[in-house]
Amino acid sequence: MCSCDNTNLNHVLGIPFYGRTFTLATPQNNSFNAPTTGPGGAGPYTRSIGHLGYNEICENKSWDTKCCDKRMAPYAVNGNQWVGYDNEQSIKAKVEFIKSKGLGGAMVWAIETDDFRDVCGSGKYPLLNAINNALKG
Repeated sequence: MCSCDNTNLNHVLGIPFYGRTFTLATPQNNSFNAPTTGPGGAGPYTRSIGHLGYNEICENKSWDTKCCDKRMAPYAVNGNQWVGYDNEQSIKAKVEFIKSKGLGGAMVWAIETDDFRDVCGSGKYPLLNAINNALKG
């Protein structure tokens, strides 16, 4: 008979390989919690309003990338477009959280939006490698 001991090993943390996008009400007011008018525009690959794959974010050099130490995750702004997402550093922090809480592991969505062609210059699959390297370390 199997018994469940209600440990944290039954839990995993989701790590997105995409960002949520918004259209800013005022481009100059572009920090966290800035007013928006709705979802951001679709990317060339995902073609999904309100979402951009990590590859769409890192390939577009016109984004002004910022980091919020309190949230330990980056966001980027391009005119009136705003995107919050995870990068290699924020993923490493999430893996440290997984290890500190004794969780069973991580789940990613969606692997095809990682930089699998090394277009952004961090090597192939930088986000997936960030998870693997942090788990090994």
